[in-house]
Amino acid sequence: MKSQLIGVTQLSRLTGIPRTTIYFWLDQNRSQIPSPVPNSKPMKWLYSDVVSFFKLDDTTQMGGQ
Repeated sequence: MKSQLIGVTQLSRLTGIPRTTIYFWLDQNRSQIPSPVPNSKPMKWLYSDVVSFFKLDDTTQMGGQ
């Protein structure tokens, strides 16, 4: 699971955050979360890279309160 790639649609499904928000957010944080496959369409990121940013834990639940 740690090294698997994840796309925006999957992120949206896991987090409940709208895709447009995720795109905007990832665009703002591009320097911190480089896409491992820069020219892939759709864009994909390493699961382990986005987990901490989206406050996900290994069971793909939202963290925090």
